[in-house]
Formats: sequence, C-alpha cells, structure tokens
Amino acid sequence: MHLIPNDSLEAEMAATVGVRSAKDLFLEIPAALRIQGLKLPPAEPERHMARRLRTLLAKNKSYEQMPNFLGGGLKPQLVPAAVRAVAHRQEFITSYTPYQPEVSQGLLQVIFEYQSLMCDITRMDVSNAGMYDQPTALGEAALMATRVNDRMRFLVPEHLSWEKRSILHNYTRGPGIVVETYGYDAKTGRSDLASLQSKLGPDVSGVYLENPNHFGVFEEEAKRVGELAHAAGALFVMGVDLTSLGVVAPPGTLGADIVVAEGSCFGGAPALGGPLLGTLCATEAIVRKMPGRIIGATKDESGKRGFVMTLQAREQHIRRAKATSNICSNEALIANQAAIHLTMLGRTGLRAMGLQNLEAGVKLESALAAAGFSRRFTGAFYNEFVTHTADPKALHEQALKAGVHAGHPLEADVFALKNCLLWGSTPIHNDEDYARLAEAVKPQLKAVRA
Repeated sequence: MHLIPNDSLEAEMAATVGVRSAKDLFLEIPAALRIQGLKLPPAEPERHMARRLRTLLAKNKSYEQMPNFLGGGLKPQLVPAAVRAVAHRQEFITSYTPYQPEVSQGLLQVIFEYQSLMCDITRMDVSNAGMYDQPTALGEAALMATRVNDRMRFLVPEHLSWEKRSILHNYTRGPGIVVETYGYDAKTGRSDLASLQSKLGPDVSGVYLENPNHFGVFEEEAKRVGELAHAAGALFVMGVDLTSLGVVAPPGTLGADIVVAEGSCFGGAPALGGPLLGTLCATEAIVRKMPGRIIGATKDESGKRGFVMTLQAREQHIRRAKATSNICSNEALIANQAAIHLTMLGRTGLRAMGLQNLEAGVKLESALAAAGFSRRFTGAFYNEFVTHTADPKALHEQALKAGVHAGHPLEADVFALKNCLLWGSTPIHNDEDYARLAEAVKPQLKAVRA
C-alpha cells in the first residue's frame, strides 16, 4: 500500500470505511473542543527555520548553566561520554520487548547482563528487565507483596514524596490494598521503630523503607526494620539510591525481600523527567510473583549458550487474567545504558561514585552553613539534607533571580515541615556552583532576619 497521503488515497480510504472524508471521523468530538485549523506561521527556508529553533532553544537553561540544588527527585550524575556512544549504536537504539527469543539473542543478552549487574550490587537473587520508574516499581512491589501473602495492608514511611504516595495509591486502590504510614524521629530524621511496631499486624503485607530516606538520612536500623516486618509475617521492601551501594550495605544483606530503585542514575539524565528505569529485584523464593520480564541463560540443543524469556506463564501475552503485571514494555535502552555505565565503573568505580556523592553533600552543607543555614536533622546523610527557613517560597524565588535553583519545599511531602527545604547535590557541582548558591541565598537570609 502506498504510504504517502494524497487526495485520491484519502478519498478511497474514506469510502472504504463509509465516511465522506477523514474529518467525519472526528464528528463525535464536540465542536467546541475541536481545533479549527492550526495557526502556523508561513513556511520558511530550512536555514531560516533552523536559526529560529536555535534561538528558541537558547532560552532554556541547563543544570550546568543554572546550578540546581533541588533535592528529592532526579539528580544528574557524571556519565562518561563512552556510555552514550556505545548505547546509541544501531544494535541498541531500537531496543524493545523481545517476544521472539530466537531472533533477539543480542537484546536478550543485554538485558541479562543488566539483571546480573543489578543483582550483584543489591545482593538480591533475581532482577526483572526494568519497570517504568521507581514509583511504579514501588506500586508493583505492593501488589507483589499481596500476591505472596494475601494480606491487604501496606506500610510506608510518613516521610515519603507525594509523587510516590500518589502513584502507590493509584496501584493499590483497585485491589483494595490499604496504604498506611509510620512516623519518623523528629531529631534524627530516621524512621521511628516504635511507630512502625504500633502499625504492624497480621494483615500487613509489606513494610517499605527507603535508605537513604526522603530526608537524605541513612536508616541505620534498616536491618531491624526488616526483622520487625518478618516477625509480623510481612515482606520487607526497600527503596535504595543505587549510587550509594558502593559505600553502604546493600539491601540483600539487610534482609530485604523486594528492592526498588531508579536505575537511570547510571548512564541516564533527568531529561525532562524521562525515559526512566524502574529497578525491581527480589529473592528467589518469591520470583514467580514478580512483575515484568525476566531473562534467563540456557543452552540450545547443540550445547551453545543462549538466552530466553523465563517464567512467561506469568505474562499477559500468555495468560492475561493471571498476569503478574500489565506492563508490556521494558526500558531496555535505558537498562543498557545502566549496564554499560556499571561495567565501566566496576566495583572500585562504584565505590568512588558513592564517595563523590558523599563529598558533594558535605560541600553543599558547608556552602549553606556559610550562608547561615544548618541541617534540620542530625542523622548521617548521603547527598541530600533538610534545612529550615522562614519563607521557602521567597528564598527559592530569590535564588532563581540569581540564576540558582534552591532546595525543594517539603510542605507537599510532609506538612509538618512546611517551612523546610530539601537540598541535593552530586559530583556535577563544582566549587563555583557552591559559591554561587551561598551568595544567592544570603540576601534573602538578611531580609528575613531584618
């Protein structure tokens, strides 16, 4: 069939489906909602249009031009140029779900290597091929916990971002899973174990804990949280910052049953919020309840190594009604970038990455201390922390005028901290960035004191 639209072809297609023209296909849309023609400027030569587009793009400010110290979200990491050069080769750039293993061996091996690396750094038994992002991986983990033990209550920290809470509620509302919160220690910023214990019961399917948590504080009693969850018959679900696993105990050594994380920190970039890579790992005992693709290594009839999609009976293209998830795509391109980056880092490089992020957090703390700010919590932190300010909005606007993004207002996440900001830093920041930040927030501090 000819694929270039023209009048005669459109008329033929319209007649075939029983309408006068393509416009008739949109008659069910109310007239008030229909666009009455596109208000496009006159056509221009390509060279003129290219210049116009470059002018528009120049109005954007990257995080290199405008230092960004927002905490609590996606933070750019240092990514070697070789990662993108390899990942964007033709063999990888069109990576997609491999339904036909016999013709997808290269892609299957890429995903298998990614899974192996995720298991290695988290010390978990099995990883899937990737979810959309960490919040959706958390939602899937809650559903998975209920599939394992048929319980209908899931506990999460009160100190959790509103985005994760919102997506988690979207996932759990339909099945009727009740999401409840446990508190945090107002001094250290760590989870309150007494609060957690008061919420545990025979109907709790899982307990979720982040390390470092939403305040950037390390949960030093993470293993104890897992023990309390297991004693109550619940699963222990951990959310982790993968870049920290070179300097802290991996979740698999702390008793985690399920681990979720954002994997685009390796090889990726914030990129307006996507595409991302939700990492989900679990123990072998509950692997059959995992959502998403799992790639396994095997041998063909000649004894040669090969790769296959395993446990396909869980998937919607095999048994739709009994599928563990209706996610029908994996983030193979982003997973490949993560695998390439991790391979280049190795164990020594991963530890160096963690130390560099720790150092970035300390430098940020020093810069803010010079401007008169101190940390809200005393617990040891990674590359994020919380400070108090009289007017977070005014402070942020003041910093923006100076060309700097200040911390993230915490009011939407934890109302009790409505006068607090969550700051974050990574090795992309240099001494000049910290100096610009300190200078940018000083005027507002003087105004508040006055």
